[in-house]
Amino acid sequence: MFQPPINKDPAIELAKETRRLGVLVERLMKRDAVFARPWRYMMFSFLNGLFIFLGSTLGVAILLWILNLMGYLPVLSDIAGPLKSAIGQ
Repeated sequence: MFQPPINKDPAIELAKETRRLGVLVERLMKRDAVFARPWRYMMFSFLNGLFIFLGSTLGVAILLWILNLMGYLPVLSDIAGPLKSAIGQ
């Protein structure tokens, strides 16, 4: 026979479970609201990908620029040398 744990009020446990269920229902409603407008979702997904691409490209460019200032580009310095002389720097 099932015996509930001692010092556990069933009403309190029911209230906790009801609160958790309410949070899950709200989360599902938000998800459904996002997918209710597919073009808006696709636009935000595209912009998210674009900004991730631009941010990572900018980050790599800054990293390479700092390494170039320190003179630590073993592979790229062979390529960058002729380009610098061609540009005139």
